[in-house]
Amino acid sequence: MNASARPAAFTRDGAPAIDLVDGDDLCQLLKELQIGVKVQLVEEITLDLQALSTI
Repeated sequence: MNASARPAAFTRDGAPAIDLVDGDDLCQLLKELQIGVKVQLVEEITLDLQALSTI
C-alpha cells in the first residue's frame, strides 16, 4: 500500500476501529481481570555463608 492510500484505507466507512494496547498495559489488564494469568508471590531466601561459618 502506498503512502497516499493509507489514510483512506484506515478511515474507510464500515471499517472497525482498532485500539492498540501497549504490551505492559495488556499484561496488567489480564492480571486485573484474571484472564489466563496466575499470580504467585515467591519468597527467596539467601544464606550468608560467612555469617553461618562463625556459629
